[in-house]
Amino acid sequence: MNTIDMIYDTVQKVQSTQDQMATMLVSMQKDLEYHIKRTDILEDYVRKLDQRTSPKSFSWKNFGIKVAIVGTGVGTFLKVLELLTS
Repeated sequence: MNTIDMIYDTVQKVQSTQDQMATMLVSMQKDLEYHIKRTDILEDYVRKLDQRTSPKSFSWKNFGIKVAIVGTGVGTFLKVLELLTS
């Protein structure tokens, strides 16, 4: 076997290996696309779940408004009760 035949055989082996690798890469790319899609769906689900379960920030303004409304109602009730009993 001469040098040219040896080089030709080596190139043929490399080509065969590259063909196999190309086939594997196509398969891996399809699997990767599938897993990326599933991950995106899961991230959306987790983001929505986090928004629903995260504690709302406490607002002193809203708290003050509620206390004022309750206080006004209680004060009005007591005043009406006082007028009725006198």
